[in-house]
Amino acid sequence: MTHGMILYLRDGQDDELAMPSSEEFIDSVQSLDITTVCLATSQDQILQCWWRLIREGMHQISYVTAAYDPSKDRLHSFSTPARLMGCA
Repeated sequence: MTHGMILYLRDGQDDELAMPSSEEFIDSVQSLDITTVCLATSQDQILQCWWRLIREGMHQISYVTAAYDPSKDRLHSFSTPARLMGCA
């Protein structure tokens, strides 16, 4: 079964759950058995990612919001991955 994820990068760091590094985020994604990650930086791009993942045949699609801090090479997650489509 193929599993896609929409990663919405937004500005700000309100109510964040700090993740130690972008490498740990990549490890987390791999542990979820994600086949494809689609990066969105606007709400319009979230919809484009949704259709792209469906077109590519993803059986499950998850969504997570985060901010990237390049000075510390850290992703700050604003949410845990939420399943938008598909069964476990």
